[in-house]
Amino acid sequence: DAVWREQWELPNEVERARLAVPGAGEAQAFSAHVAVQEIVQGQGFGKVFAPMLNLLVHPSKPSFRQKALKALEQVVVLDPKTLANDQVRKGVLRLMGDPAKLVRAQAVSLVGSYMATSPQLLKEYFVGVCDRCRDTGVSVRKAAMLILRDCLATEGQASEIVDGACVAMIPLLKDESSDIRKQISHLLKSMWFPQPPSAGLSVAARFAQIRGVVAEAHKSGITDRDG
Repeated sequence: DAVWREQWELPNEVERARLAVPGAGEAQAFSAHVAVQEIVQGQGFGKVFAPMLNLLVHPSKPSFRQKALKALEQVVVLDPKTLANDQVRKGVLRLMGDPAKLVRAQAVSLVGSYMATSPQLLKEYFVGVCDRCRDTGVSVRKAAMLILRDCLATEGQASEIVDGACVAMIPLLKDESSDIRKQISHLLKSMWFPQPPSAGLSVAARFAQIRGVVAEAHKSGITDRDG
């Protein structure tokens, strides 16, 4: 309890004592974050994670890069903010374009659990995930599609995220995978043509959303590429 209260800049000890103690879930997340930060601040991020960061970009062994991603995943489970670190972000984004399909899929999936709930991580990884909707690997395209679907399900999502996600996913309506085609079709129908029609956004809001997506598609050149 004392450690929790010490994190807040309050005018006096009386106010500090009145600060509510977090529940079990919040306490666990807070403790994990403090633990990771103590390690990093005590020894330096580069020193602590240097071996893992080196394996993330290992030039000849995809299996090493996969193992590094798995190790990173364990750290991220303790503290999702690790994904916001500049070195980690660059490494993960690079692996999203890795020559090995399994590495690409794993890199995309790594950020998927956190993008929908973290505006910061959504901003930093959004373009990278959108690009993977054009990946040659079905598993990678599906992983990217599922992440964008979850982001669209977030209430009050920014219009630029909605537009960008839809533009990235619309070409998947012609995907070779019937499962991907089916899921994209269902997603877009539920967004723009819900049943009953009164569900979800108003008609005006849905029209504005479609208009924004069309404008973004023209701007990105997708209409020229896909007809």
